[in-house]
Amino acid sequence: MSVLEARALHVRAGSWPAVRGVDARFEAGQLTAIIGPNGAGKSTLMRALLGLELTERGEVWLDGRPLARTPRRERARQLAYLAQGEPLPEQARVRDVVALGRGAGGWLWGLVPLAADTPQDEQAVLEALRRTDTLQFAEREVRQLSGGERQRVALARALCAEPRLLLLDEPTNHLDLSYGLELLHTLRQEVERGLGVVAVLHDLSLAARADRLYLLHHGEVLASGPPEQVLTPEHLHAAYGVQVEVLQHRGRLVVLPG
Repeated sequence: MSVLEARALHVRAGSWPAVRGVDARFEAGQLTAIIGPNGAGKSTLMRALLGLELTERGEVWLDGRPLARTPRRERARQLAYLAQGEPLPEQARVRDVVALGRGAGGWLWGLVPLAADTPQDEQAVLEALRRTDTLQFAEREVRQLSGGERQRVALARALCAEPRLLLLDEPTNHLDLSYGLELLHTLRQEVERGLGVVAVLHDLSLAARADRLYLLHHGEVLASGPPEQVLTPEHLHAAYGVQVEVLQHRGRLVVLPG
């Protein structure tokens, strides 16, 4: 069964139909990337999946029941969200920032504890620090970190909540290539542990590392499926309006300008 599902979903951004009739399924143990040009509706779709955007028609289902009828605490227990450019408290210790993820519904309500306060909480914080390779600077303040290190801390905070599904909006935006690859590697490791990951991505060669893609164009799903079925010159020309070459390099798809 899907953890999260969109069924014929329509969402408006003001008077603009930002999401139009989207059907999508997101599974545990799978890395799914949502791709498409600017204005395609990627971030709006992600926020609608979380119940943060009002839907015009259609439904989002969480764990087999409508999201609208799922208690907010249950939503926050099953889903974690890392928003685009989400700020971190500059003068807080990394360990304390990660501990904020233990708050029930931190992303949904903004209600979070100041620190982990049970042995289970402490263990979850330690595990999140280890798995994101942030334990080495757990006692430093956020203001001392680079952009890539901050993104890893934000990811650790989300993982600390121990969700079933993690949604990330452009997590590699403004990161150097090495940090972007590192982040994707960490997400892949979490998927192998059984976590479902849904990420909005701009870099198509990074998106090619996902298990499944949804290519959006004008708010609609233009193509979906494994990367080799979605990342074709025909689909990408239809979505982005440019000619590209799609090559295999060391067993991976690489998208190059034509």
